[in-house]
Amino acid sequence: MTMINLREAFEDRDVRGVFIICACALAVWGTVFAFAAAVSSLNRQVSDEISSSDEVLDYAMRYRALPRTGTKDAAAFEEPLGIVSETIDVLKLRDRTQRLQSSSSGVSIQLERMFGDELLDFLVSLENGGLDVRAAEIRALPASDIRLLSVSLTVEPAK
Repeated sequence: MTMINLREAFEDRDVRGVFIICACALAVWGTVFAFAAAVSSLNRQVSDEISSSDEVLDYAMRYRALPRTGTKDAAAFEEPLGIVSETIDVLKLRDRTQRLQSSSSGVSIQLERMFGDELLDFLVSLENGGLDVRAAEIRALPASDIRLLSVSLTVEPAK
């Protein structure tokens, strides 16, 4: 029985060629395996994102299906600008109203220095008046201890 000397074996071109082919095949196999693992991970992330967005859409659909409170029939005969103006007066927000204008896309409102609960009361009052918020931009204003909000809304009659 003779021992194989590795140094002499690598000096042979055939053995060296087989070794290089095996090393290349192993590298290709490792690359394919790593790529498949990355694709699998990405697929899991995408499916998680899709299920998360489906959940958000489900909540939105449930919210839209809730019955509206208030007198929608009486509000249907009023102009949206009148409803918004009346809501601003009732909630005493006239001094913080920066802009109130009507256009073909709805009524645009900009309110400054609002507290969070005032904004919630305003939105609920608009909804009870038969108006839906079509677009909103809410920014937190720099303040000392209390967070104030700057709000820009576009509202339109509920459908």
